[in-house]
Amino acid sequence: MSRTIEHFNYLHQIPELGFEEYKTSTYIAKHLIAAGYKVTQNIHGTTGIMAELDSGYPGPVLALRADMDALGHIIAGQHEARHTCGHDGHSSVMLTTAEEIIEQGLVKKGRLKIFFQPAEELGTGAIAMVEGGVLDDVVADVLRGGPADEAGVKRNDKIIQVNNEQITSASHLINYVALRAPESIINVIVERDGKQQTLQVKVGERKVQQNAQSQYIPLPKR
Repeated sequence: MSRTIEHFNYLHQIPELGFEEYKTSTYIAKHLIAAGYKVTQNIHGTTGIMAELDSGYPGPVLALRADMDALGHIIAGQHEARHTCGHDGHSSVMLTTAEEIIEQGLVKKGRLKIFFQPAEELGTGAIAMVEGGVLDDVVADVLRGGPADEAGVKRNDKIIQVNNEQITSASHLINYVALRAPESIINVIVERDGKQQTLQVKVGERKVQQNAQSQYIPLPKR
């Protein structure tokens, strides 16, 4: 707990806007490297980070993720970045989790990836990470809350095809769904227990929520 608070106290003092998380990503990467992870920075030309831990044994590739960016506000007539959405807390908890995973030797097989995503508030940070290929080898059945989950893809299912297109990785499925119009029906063909099955997912509406009280605005690039 004390280590999480230490990370939080530092990150809370250096709020940075989406795709400008330079100090934040440097701090996180430094601690991940010190813990023993293989760290890749500047994912897809952004401030995104991927940390990898290989057990040395065959198995699935699982992933954890946290966001890093702060929100832009107008406070007393001045443009300021502040951590009012808790991403400093998210990153602090994930960074401590990453350290504890290695210290306790929790990855027994396969590989673990940990992502620190930029620009969650802009809505484009996740797309940049996906386009950077970080999810290409992550098993689809553990991507909960996303299109694979909505379509009913289950553990050990193998994605064969989506709407007559050869899409065989979770990241490609996410991208495919993101580009479809609301209310579209997507057919996902999977191989389950040696047999192919067709699942369906309906693309929902994407709504941008605005918080009038915080007067959220994107800050100009520095």
